[in-house]
Amino acid sequence: MSNNLTIRIRCPQGNKTVSCSENSTLKSLKELVASQTSIPCNNQAIKWGFPPKQLEAQDSATLKAIGITSGETLILDKLEQESLSTQSSSIIRRIIPADNSCLFNSVAYAAENKQKTSGNHLREIIAVFVQSDPVTYNEAYLDKSPQEYVSWILKETSWGGAIELAILSKYFQKQIAAVSIQNARMDLFGQEENYTERIYVIYDGIHYDVLVRNKSEQEPEATDETVFSVDDQSAFEGALDLAQELQKKKQYTDVANFSLMCGTCYTGLKGEKEALEHNKATGHTNFQEVNS
Repeated sequence: MSNNLTIRIRCPQGNKTVSCSENSTLKSLKELVASQTSIPCNNQAIKWGFPPKQLEAQDSATLKAIGITSGETLILDKLEQESLSTQSSSIIRRIIPADNSCLFNSVAYAAENKQKTSGNHLREIIAVFVQSDPVTYNEAYLDKSPQEYVSWILKETSWGGAIELAILSKYFQKQIAAVSIQNARMDLFGQEENYTERIYVIYDGIHYDVLVRNKSEQEPEATDETVFSVDDQSAFEGALDLAQELQKKKQYTDVANFSLMCGTCYTGLKGEKEALEHNKATGHTNFQEVNS
């Protein structure tokens, strides 16, 4: 049995009182408030508690779950258009752990389950693709024999790149957009196919993260939008705009010229190419950038 709540609303039109059930959703409350104040749900900025703080909850949450009780006073302001724009969803970057599987984890986050460390099984899927089509995935394409490649990609210390993104695009039947921060450029894998959906990853020179749509990075990851229509121009432009913003902040590594040291054997290396070759030859993955 649910309890009825009496809630006071302090708003520009004066003080109002509304009644609803504790099992009513926040959306229902907003609709009730809209009927009393003529402020549309999307224009409502609600504060509560003491000291008053912004009410941040999903519209589907019940008042009981939020913690709103009978006698509560809610402070209601009307959002102007400029403020509304800051509340709208935009493309944001979800940080993926740097564990040598960041590419696989980024793709799995977007295409499968919004989990940050669940992509290692994609190595096995890639290996199956290579083994099943030796004509396409030949030594010239892989830069090593198919057998050597399969052994290499199955190692948790092996990094992914363009070859793996192309294969995963085929597996998921989705375009994969890889956005480079250094160049503010986007490479589309699967563009030649008739895929209708696209996912986005972003690359800083040595690490991949995933791009999603949400109101802010503070929103629950479960609410992320991760799969987009290939015709979604706002997502496309948002991904490039974010890359340009990060580029201005120098949040990338110049992979052609940066200096590295292997933290395992202390070998000095220059650029991504030497780092990848060292990784393939030794299995070492603990690289630190050093001042040249």
